[in-house]
Amino acid sequence: VTMSCSGLLRLAILLATILAPVTVVLANDKEAATRIVDSKCQDYVNMVSTPHDIITLDLDSPVRQSYTLQCPLQNPYVVGGKAVQKDEFPHMVALGYIPPTFHRNIWKFQCGGTLISELFVLTAAHCINR
Repeated sequence: VTMSCSGLLRLAILLATILAPVTVVLANDKEAATRIVDSKCQDYVNMVSTPHDIITLDLDSPVRQSYTLQCPLQNPYVVGGKAVQKDEFPHMVALGYIPPTFHRNIWKFQCGGTLISELFVLTAAHCINR
């Protein structure tokens, strides 16, 4: 996938229509789920930016970090995608299932989510049945 910097800033990952069943993995507790989300967000920040330490004149203050955007021409999270166009939502995911009473391959979509990595989709709690 080749991207321009402006395309990256407009959500540079395109999700093609994929109808592939996946196994839902639920975090056992809120803390575990928070760690996954924080980790995946930090992975993406690291991929598209370079960190720089900021040292203040106050010797007692901790070192902070600032990030400079670097524009990768290819994103390792996309395989076989295409360049993002203006007003597209490439991180958007349609979550669907095949109801037991329906025929095979008839999907019902009632929820959505957001790609946060190559393996994780962030969605609302009410979208998952235990």
